[in-house]
Amino acid sequence: QVHVFYEAAGHIISAQIDGNLQEQLIMQLMEIPNRTWNDIIASASVSDSILEEQEMVRSVLNILKTNVAACKSIGSAFVSQLGNIYGDLLSVYKILSEKVSRAVTTHGEDALKLPLVKTMRAVKREILILLSTFISKNNDHKLILDSIVPPLFDAVLFDYQKNVPQAREPKVLSLLSILVTQLGSLLSPQVTNILGAVFQCSIDMINKDMEAFPEHRTNFFELVLSLVQECFSVFMEMPPEDLGTVIDAVVWAFQHTMRNVAEIGLDILKELLARVAEQDDKISQPFYQRYYIDLLKHVLAVACDSSLVHVAGLTYYAEVLCA
Repeated sequence: QVHVFYEAAGHIISAQIDGNLQEQLIMQLMEIPNRTWNDIIASASVSDSILEEQEMVRSVLNILKTNVAACKSIGSAFVSQLGNIYGDLLSVYKILSEKVSRAVTTHGEDALKLPLVKTMRAVKREILILLSTFISKNNDHKLILDSIVPPLFDAVLFDYQKNVPQAREPKVLSLLSILVTQLGSLLSPQVTNILGAVFQCSIDMINKDMEAFPEHRTNFFELVLSLVQECFSVFMEMPPEDLGTVIDAVVWAFQHTMRNVAEIGLDILKELLARVAEQDDKISQPFYQRYYIDLLKHVLAVACDSSLVHVAGLTYYAEVLCA
């Protein structure tokens, strides 16, 4: 009910056309959760062991849910509130991530079932949801690129790459997809960093079978699709071995027995072939010579496999073949 109140109040604030007054109203709305947040951060700066107390971590989670509710309705004007807590937000993310990872390393996968660890992971997810919500509602690309992205990548990408697989948050991948969609080609200089941090370690998690980490595999291929759609030129500039690895992943995706993964894989392939067709012959012909026949064989093999046809439907395959 508290979160509903904050979302409703946010709608009222978002209708305010005076920017200065709007900022004052946001400060007033968030005064109580900010006061509690500041107290927790002050205590954690003395000793982060306070973030190992169940009630304290639950309090952090509730504050974050309040911020998400307000951000959903306030939109881009929420930047003033996010700016107040952003640095500490990422610090909490890193601290809790280390604690979760340490618990899994020490006690095994069963540690993820412990109430405290589950709440810690819920806090991490809520931080990612808050940032995803803000970025999706903000069209100030310069602000996002200059002020949000650098510290975010420093905290989140490094954490995702180095963390134990069981503790990696799939919402990191969906947050990256939102960033790519929102910023488009402006994010192209960062694509190498993104792929370097999440590509191989995600593949290593999901290629052992067709069932483990279902949310990771769906979010991962959605990220690849958004990158091909928005930052295609980066793929054409990759070293051949790196592009080959991406192509192999796409083939594996549309051969998948999970319907949604197979369809995303086909979407990536169709988008890739359509973009290649728009390129100069100096770019397109080497691509066709290296990959087209192999891709055609894989698509035909899946289309003719009675155990896989139901996964994505013959229409998808026909569209790919005619691309």
